[in-house]
Amino acid sequence: MCLVIEVEFKYKLGWRFGEGAGCTQSLIGNYVNKKTFPWICTSGCGSSTVTLSSKGYVCTAASRLQDWEQGEYSFRHTFTSDGRFTVSFESCCWIALHYGKGDGNWSLPTTVDLRTRSDLHVPNSSPLAAGKPIYTIKLGCTQKITIPVLDQDGDNVKCRWASGDECKSACNRIPNTVLDESKCTLTISAKGTANDMYAVAIMVEDRPTSSITLNGQVFTPQDVLSSIPVQFLVNTPEIPSRSCSDRPVFVSPTPAESDVIVVFPGRSVFVSFYASSRGTSITAFLVIGPPGVQQSTIRQLSLRRGVYSTDIAWTPSAADRGPQSLCAEATDAYLISSDMRCLTIAAWDINPCNSKPCQNNGTCSRVGYTKDFVCTCLPGYTGLQCQIDINECASNPCLHGATCFDLINEYFCGCVSGYTNVNCQTDINECELQTCENGGTCQDHVNAAVCDCAPGFTGEICQTGNYVKII
Repeated sequence: MCLVIEVEFKYKLGWRFGEGAGCTQSLIGNYVNKKTFPWICTSGCGSSTVTLSSKGYVCTAASRLQDWEQGEYSFRHTFTSDGRFTVSFESCCWIALHYGKGDGNWSLPTTVDLRTRSDLHVPNSSPLAAGKPIYTIKLGCTQKITIPVLDQDGDNVKCRWASGDECKSACNRIPNTVLDESKCTLTISAKGTANDMYAVAIMVEDRPTSSITLNGQVFTPQDVLSSIPVQFLVNTPEIPSRSCSDRPVFVSPTPAESDVIVVFPGRSVFVSFYASSRGTSITAFLVIGPPGVQQSTIRQLSLRRGVYSTDIAWTPSAADRGPQSLCAEATDAYLISSDMRCLTIAAWDINPCNSKPCQNNGTCSRVGYTKDFVCTCLPGYTGLQCQIDINECASNPCLHGATCFDLINEYFCGCVSGYTNVNCQTDINECELQTCENGGTCQDHVNAAVCDCAPGFTGEICQTGNYVKII
């Protein structure tokens, strides 16, 4: 029987304003295809590359002021084996860079491994990441950039520098930068010259929290299950009138970074972000989220001087089910941005444990905010839903012809006469129950005791004396 697995690919692309698929502020939420982007299978699909999709994207954000646009889209492809595959978007060219090879090729590869995980009993899902095409850091300042990441399988996610074909002409690491791999955070010191432009190429990888197998192959917490690329630009303008601490900040009642918003089927989510920046106005709120997110215009609060806000609304469909990132970033009149504030939305949330799928009093545990669950079975049961009563007699534990009776998490051996103990492994010593008289010696046999009588005696227990009467 031929293996058939359909895989959904989701991508986010950022371009110089007007150079992408045609995204503008007024078109946010709409599909645009002024340009289309070919995603190809470069490894595992045969001897030559195979084009899987060539589409535009749904416009998710645009900034004419910062000269970029961004969109997101997805496509599905059916594979007839479990891989491993490499799927990528490769083309030319980066804008001119001040470090490394400017104006060169790029590559956005992702790995696909469709072998079944032993812990979840489904193929692995790659991590998800969010971001924007370009970040601005004032010359002479140090700033942290956190790449928002999620993993539907609950794996550990780490980031590393891309290399080789993963990044093409953008493989040179940005100078004066430290990458915290476990937190996916870059600490960048802008020590070059004014308006330098750098490319950053990162690979986001997931690893299991404990050892699992994929169709028998062991993956430890040190082994990578899959990887996705994140690439963006960093610009370092000189802004004499601002200090390094003069950056927009989110203020109350903006939701906290760790907040999880649960959205039930047919419901909508509404979120407001509030920000201020010393001595200047907030000119833009960049919102990065799933397709269909709607954003209001910016408003200045009348009762809180210097505080600006925007409202976000989103109604997820069944196709959006699962954890989604909703991120916002505030930008002031000097084009300096705040840290990105990201929330997790458990979209179209249906708790799979509500249907009580685990049988025989097994305990259901949900895998993150997904449709997947794991059953922890009571002793004596197994199976994905604890539906199988383990046959404790399968190993033939009963000895010496005994009959095994399968019970719940135990078994009982019905011993034949002469044997005893849990597995009927012990020959009963019948001599302990029988005494030979007149100096007889007891010999133990299976289910019997035989007395060897001393000379002159006979009988079953040597109870009868043989003697000669003298006259």
